[in-house]
Amino acid sequence: MIKFKLTPEPVWVSAANKVFDDSEIGSYPIEERKKVKFKIYPLTPKLIREVGKERLSAENTDELIEETENLGAQDELWDKILLDWRGVLDENGNLISCNRKNKLALVDGGYPKLGVCILRIATELMSKFEKYKKEEEENLKNFSNGMSGDRKT
Repeated sequence: MIKFKLTPEPVWVSAANKVFDDSEIGSYPIEERKKVKFKIYPLTPKLIREVGKERLSAENTDELIEETENLGAQDELWDKILLDWRGVLDENGNLISCNRKNKLALVDGGYPKLGVCILRIATELMSKFEKYKKEEEENLKNFSNGMSGDRKT
């Protein structure tokens, strides 16, 4: 039997996404925000373990954010979930490169609410991935049992 290893993938998210309305960039016109994109990796349990916590006990996104802020290795986490960006400019209109120093300056310094929005998206991406993974595993199980007509996706 063939087995597929389903793994989470990073996703490009436009700053025009409604989640960013609650951030510092929420006041910018939508057309300007459409030019900015963030490549976000899902906030996986494995990733959280990698930055120093065995497991999260949070029930919802707000608790998850609070626990993540208390990890003591938050800088490492930001570096791993915010993989890239497009259209992020400095005060002179020059493109800012996406490196660890600039990521931390963005989410820790200038735009902390933006960082919370990115973390919320990373959390939602993981929830969606977990749902997708369960459906695919069920589909594979049904297919291997000869019930290929019961596909869920």
